[in-house]
Amino acid sequence: MKLLNRLFVALTVGGLATILVPAGAQAARLVFDAAGNLFVPHGDSVLKLTADGTKSTFATGLYPLGLCFDDKGLFVSDGSAIAPRSRRSILKFTSDGKRSTFVTGISSVGMAFDRSGNLFVSQGDSIFKFTPKRVKSTFVTSKKANFIDLACDGANNLFVVNQGWPVSIVKITPDGTKSTFASALSSPGGLAVDSAGDLFVAEQGSILKFSPDGTRSTFASGLDLYGMAFDRAGNLFAAGWESTSIFKFTPDGTPSTFASDLVSPD
Repeated sequence: MKLLNRLFVALTVGGLATILVPAGAQAARLVFDAAGNLFVPHGDSVLKLTADGTKSTFATGLYPLGLCFDDKGLFVSDGSAIAPRSRRSILKFTSDGKRSTFVTGISSVGMAFDRSGNLFVSQGDSIFKFTPKRVKSTFVTSKKANFIDLACDGANNLFVVNQGWPVSIVKITPDGTKSTFASALSSPGGLAVDSAGDLFVAEQGSILKFSPDGTRSTFASGLDLYGMAFDRAGNLFAAGWESTSIFKFTPDGTPSTFASDLVSPD
């Protein structure tokens, strides 16, 4: 399955970050909860898939961009890239689906929690930090950057896709020190970090694997994927911008289809 010849359109996220996405598509951003259920945005909903692939609609009436979990619930970046700022927000959902608003005026594909419960959100040339008490600060900013997806490792290092200039993966330590972790990339998308601290990058028909020292290898190829997440057994789950399927890769890279016909069952 190859979807490499795509028609891209530019969307401005949060009034700052311009990202290239396939026309008519929505970002596939996957996350697992502590019980092993997989959550994925689809259309105006967030779908929940159990370990056996059973689908249900967890939340609806949204424009979900980014997803992430902390120990208290699911956080959903809600708001069209062309919506007024007043209609953009990050929502919080408890395990039984109760909704509340965490912050308003911001929405982004890129969101990640560190081990201390701080939420990081990418917006154009900046990354904002929200404490558990919702105190907002600018964590880093960089001219010519266009920060998109985020992932955090076990040492609270933040990895960020920069689709600005130069295109790269940026590593940011807990004290805000920036460095280039990976370069010579064409169009990196989603990120995921496994339990060993290896970084996985969706990149133009391949999934690249980077060891903590930056050594690069190809984990899988032939599928144009974006959103990725690991389960507790170390299996990597991935979905594409335009695909209605979710793929599963064992730790050795063996692929299978976890779910297909990814539409809301309700």
